[in-house]
Amino acid sequence: MADIDWKPLPIGLWTPPAVFAEVGNLFLQAFTDDGVPTWEISKTGEWGEWKVIAKGTADTFEAAKAAALFEAGQDGEDHKGTRRQPTTSRSADQPDGTPSRSSS
Repeated sequence: MADIDWKPLPIGLWTPPAVFAEVGNLFLQAFTDDGVPTWEISKTGEWGEWKVIAKGTADTFEAAKAAALFEAGQDGEDHKGTRRQPTTSRSADQPDGTPSRSSS
């Protein structure tokens, strides 16, 4: 997270700690909502308005920041308009994800 420039959200509108970062075409936020560390990702819509595309909670404020960064990287775009290859948790050994068995 060292390369992300997290900036404070306005005090009065947000209870500290509350930060935001712009990552490509995404607007990431980490804040506390009634004491619960929360993260949110927004993207500009067709007419320039911000639309929330993902939101969640975390155990700690730092975990909320990390979750926002993680989820921002999981949307299939590199934020420069090109598509990334989707990731998968399946094994490359067999189509159903089960590992292949070696014969002895």
